[in-house]
Amino acid sequence: RRVHGGTGAIVASETISMSEGKKVLGEEELVKMDNLKMIIRDAFSLFDKEGKGCVVQEEVGAVMRYLNQFPSEAQLVDVILPEIQEDEPTAFVTYEKFEKMMLRVMAEHEYEPDDQETLLAAFRTLDVDRKGHLTYDQLKAAMTENGIAFREKEMEDFWQFVRDRQSNLFYYEDYAATLTRQNEEHWNEHILKTTVAGRPKTNTNNAKRAT
Repeated sequence: RRVHGGTGAIVASETISMSEGKKVLGEEELVKMDNLKMIIRDAFSLFDKEGKGCVVQEEVGAVMRYLNQFPSEAQLVDVILPEIQEDEPTAFVTYEKFEKMMLRVMAEHEYEPDDQETLLAAFRTLDVDRKGHLTYDQLKAAMTENGIAFREKEMEDFWQFVRDRQSNLFYYEDYAATLTRQNEEHWNEHILKTTVAGRPKTNTNNAKRAT
């Protein structure tokens, strides 16, 4: 999983009731689903500034990060965009395709960030001497050679973001704590507050892209 930290988003309930062999959502699940759709639509509208019901494909990752989902660049290009683009891919992605994909992704927790303890456990496996920090070479080896590998530019951008400027080291405990808190604050302050009494509330102050 990606090392972005943070808590999980509200997701569509995976609890269903069965009726005559068909999946039927109960009333509570339907309410949760409607609220989730409003949250997704509100986030999408921040990037669909002209209200055309579509965004350029380059902004799909930013919308997903705003919704607390963190796919890699490779996952965006190889998995997500092919899923949500039309049969003949264009430079744009429609809201209907995006919503369908996001409902599935958030229900399956597919690209959610790990919690603080999971992050720390991962970094500590690299810090065999228990120094509380990692070097560039240690971090690069782990993040470009294992699992869903970072691309070179992703690795360089990540390192410039997380390194301590004075020591040129990565203090992972500080990073995990800070990023977890920031993700929680982003979800609580910028996402949940856009939905009031089951209706989306427009807030131009929230029209800030995830980075």
